Amino acid sequence: KGDKGDKGDKGDKGDKEAILPHSPLQKTHSPLFWIPLSLESYRGAIEKAIEDYGLNATIVAGKTNEVLAAADLAIAKSGTVNLELALLNVPQVVFYRVSPFTYGIGKLLKFSIPFMSPPNLVVMREIVPELLQDKATSANIVKASLELLFNQERREVLMADYREMRELLGDVGVCDRAAREILQREL
Repeated sequence: KGDKGDKGDKGDKGDKEAILPHSPLQKTHSPLFWIPLSLESYRGAIEKAIEDYGLNATIVAGKTNEVLAAADLAIAKSGTVNLELALLNVPQVVFYRVSPFTYGIGKLLKFSIPFMSPPNLVVMREIVPELLQDKATSANIVKASLELLFNQERREVLMADYREMRELLGDVGVCDRAAREILQREL
């Protein structure tokens, strides 16, 4: 839950979706999990999910940037956190789900965007894995995570892609330019 742009309406479901993949990863690779707490109102749901899934994790409040910068990998919902992670050179797996009703309305209205995560939208190709709707399963998230953690060639490609993204955005005012770039491509 590193996305400072998240609103409280995502609730428990999103927290559990984010935590589910960590349990199999922890069983097979025994990593250390730090969960940056973006909003105090999420604490209870996150603590419950950690307990329900037997995850060995530490919730860290007030130090989101430090936690993100120290990460070897992040599993995150689509949002501004994806751009933050890319700027910090942190490999990430992006997932996103909306309710079946919302998804149905979107299809009915023929709403379509090529990508959900800002890094992919900036370069207009998939540089970070995106798992959306039915593809956002624990098994798929674990598979993509392991690829980014242990495939050195894949990590090097990702770092080169992050450099390309930064070049497209420039250095000063990068977030504002990213937002404008994404909106211009979609309009």
